[in-house]
Amino acid sequence: MYRKGFTLMEVLVTVIVIGILSTVGYVNYENTVEDSKARISRANMEALNTALNIYIMENDQVPGDLTRIPPKYIRDAYAQVIKAEGTWKMKLAYFIVGLKEGNLAYASSAKDFMLNKLAKGDMQLITDPADSTPPGSCATCVSYGLNTLIINLKAVDYNKLDDVVTIGECDVPVFSNTSELAVTRHTKRNFMLQANKYGQAVTRKARIEKFKHATGLDN
Repeated sequence: MYRKGFTLMEVLVTVIVIGILSTVGYVNYENTVEDSKARISRANMEALNTALNIYIMENDQVPGDLTRIPPKYIRDAYAQVIKAEGTWKMKLAYFIVGLKEGNLAYASSAKDFMLNKLAKGDMQLITDPADSTPPGSCATCVSYGLNTLIINLKAVDYNKLDDVVTIGECDVPVFSNTSELAVTRHTKRNFMLQANKYGQAVTRKARIEKFKHATGLDN
């Protein structure tokens, strides 16, 4: 004889398995999107940091803020960073973020991402895709700030510094301590759906640091 239907236990087990698989799929999807946003932001900061170093070398002094850096320096630095980062990785990151935001035009433009706002070198356009208050949303809104510790230093003094943070994800043009950094801009979820928030910054030697809270760094 053939058995008709399923037992209650079989149905419950099936529902539980489907629920687990759905959760795992959701977490992986969300983390992929967040990782793509973080990758783009890291490339932005690395390019800005490289452009900053070019400015210091040319002018023998650290600028008062990032808007003082000529667009050409930023464009050249961005090209260097993208080449080192891996072109296909950045294209994929822009594509994923574009799809998540539902902006198909942005997703399509990933094929020619060197036309990205960062490549134009305009600090009023350069945006962290995870920034909830991006440039243009208010008169003073920015995605990245410059450490006041290094402002106006001469090149020789700047080069003597330890590997200090130079540029960080920030809602103000300059910052003087970690409490002013956007430490909750990015999210990493675990399989219990707990969200771990963090921010990012770049050091003088182009090392990326993660800020998990307002009191310190997590290497």
